[in-house]
Amino acid sequence: MVSFCPTNSDGYSFAIGLYTYGHIFFSMWVALGLFGLKRRMRELDPRYRLTIFRGKWLLYTCPIIFALGNLLVLIFAAKAHNPGKIPRFWWPVTFFLILLSSFVYWGVMMITRKNVEWKGEQKTIGQLIGFEVLVYNRDTEDMPVEVKDSMAEALAAKIDGSKRRVEIRVCYLHEVYDEWPCSLL
Repeated sequence: MVSFCPTNSDGYSFAIGLYTYGHIFFSMWVALGLFGLKRRMRELDPRYRLTIFRGKWLLYTCPIIFALGNLLVLIFAAKAHNPGKIPRFWWPVTFFLILLSSFVYWGVMMITRKNVEWKGEQKTIGQLIGFEVLVYNRDTEDMPVEVKDSMAEALAAKIDGSKRRVEIRVCYLHEVYDEWPCSLL
């Protein structure tokens, strides 16, 4: 993005505006996500109790006001006020193009994990094309020891509570041995 922006102050304003636009967009969704937070946390721990939004009127009123305020900012921020070299409507256009490309990237990664039958045995599409994405959840049985240790260390240090790790392997066809030796990224 830096290489495509003009080198004047309008390019800097565009980059800052794009960052802020994306931040506000996701803040709106985080506010709406509070509605499902209590239910989701109770699935993990039935004794869970919200410490901030205990009253239902507060739990429903604050996120709605915050989300509507962010929605108004998203709508009116993209309208041209003082036109520069880069029109402000490019903030949402660029942001949604980045978001769309990230969904496509995620979709391709998930397609590489799909199982297919190849020459009588089950393989993933990633194994067939030489690009394999492995996702280890906390319930994965054949998880490598170093991944399990990394996950336990991050949980103990309260750095990462996702209990999931992703490993990417890139393989190339070794013509002499007709096999796919892999290396980790």
